[in-house]
Amino acid sequence: MTISRIVLVCGALAGVALAQGSSMSTGGNPQTTSQQQQPAQQQPAANTQTPAAGAPQVPTAQVPAGKHQPQAKTQDEYKAYQEAAAKPDPPSLEQAANDFATKYPTSELRSVLFQREMTMYQASNNAEKTIEAGKKVIAIDPDNAAALVTVALVIANKTREGDLDRDERMAEASKYANHALESIDNGTGVPAGTSEDKVPMFKELVRSMAYSSLGTVEFNRKNYPQAETYLRKSVENSTLQPDPVTWLQLSLALDRENKYNDALQAANKCIEIAQSHPAGSYCAEERDRLAKLAGPGSGTPK
Repeated sequence: MTISRIVLVCGALAGVALAQGSSMSTGGNPQTTSQQQQPAQQQPAANTQTPAAGAPQVPTAQVPAGKHQPQAKTQDEYKAYQEAAAKPDPPSLEQAANDFATKYPTSELRSVLFQREMTMYQASNNAEKTIEAGKKVIAIDPDNAAALVTVALVIANKTREGDLDRDERMAEASKYANHALESIDNGTGVPAGTSEDKVPMFKELVRSMAYSSLGTVEFNRKNYPQAETYLRKSVENSTLQPDPVTWLQLSLALDRENKYNDALQAANKCIEIAQSHPAGSYCAEERDRLAKLAGPGSGTPK
């Protein structure tokens, strides 16, 4: 898994802003300013609570049926949210988000803060804290596709052969990945307020990451044919941002199946898109090894 794919999923919806992107004035009326819009990575969570009177309303044309963007019930709540969201590092944001959730236990903005926490921990390569924050999002918003695929991918990639709870973690990763696919298919995983032109991009990224998670799980289970099936679906759904890590995983799965020519093609594709990505060096090693197994005329670049 690469950090950039997680960040892109969480920030894919550049046009999505929280309902409180239009700040509430002292009198409770919205004052719309672009400077007050929240970062795009803070995705709205599904919540069916009725907003308080005077709270800014989300344009209904942008909101999927049954969903609305998160809203603060009071100005004090929104101010507390702003202060928490401004924390510059993952530990301080985690503490602030937990304190906010304790003070406002029914706030619709809790999941927004936890999702920001998840993304920041992922960017700092802290796997367990990423999982922990992602699960807090899912507990509030069970259909949050970005959180589901993030947690699924991190669990699948960070679980090792010798882990005592390996089977449980693999099953958990599969559960989250499959639910992400379900939420994308039925529309509940698409954040409220997503403009129609950005929905396909969001869905493609989620599908790619979900199938990558499932492929990694099956690879770790040594079920290489099923791993190949999932990983091929993943690369088919990553036209916007091809992921060299997934192409490397696909090459390795095909290698284990003794499909050396196909594995070589996947390794070459990985090298083609890797550029400065660390996966490129591993793909080059795999390519060189596979070229010997595939034999002359295998199409290895000179």
